Amino acid sequence: MGGPALASVTPASATRGSTVRVTFVLGGQAPPANLQPASASLGAIAGTAISRAGAQVSATFTLPANATPGRVNAAVVFPGPPGMGTVTFSPTALMAAL
Repeated sequence: MGGPALASVTPASATRGSTVRVTFVLGGQAPPANLQPASASLGAIAGTAISRAGAQVSATFTLPANATPGRVNAAVVFPGPPGMGTVTFSPTALMAAL
């Protein structure tokens, strides 16, 4: 078991100007099953309607029509233990493309 990481992000790409439901698969040591994510993001784009089922987190993203094409960092943030800050699941080399 490793630290927080994303094992995959699907779909791997989306069309600018569209709304897409993205699924993040948590890798490493996942937080307790009853802990819901605080946020999900693709670069500077925040996800909405965030849900979690086991090791999968899903969120809806509205991609701006003028978004710069290319890869962006994907991240899912969970609240951390009291007084310890947040825990961010992000890729080491995995990114979603716009």
